[in-house]
Amino acid sequence: MRMDMMEMRSLQDGHRFPVQRETARDKVVGLLRILAYLAAGGVLVGMLRIIIR
Repeated sequence: MRMDMMEMRSLQDGHRFPVQRETARDKVVGLLRILAYLAAGGVLVGMLRIIIR
């Protein structure tokens, strides 16, 4: 059982760095998605204003 616990810890330690990289990438992707939503919202609002006028 002790060996299994050590193996599990080593696997967790090995997975820590990729997880941090993924979270950093997720933050960048999240910001890009927010910018994309804001841009799409601005275009829709502009189209509605043109249609209303």
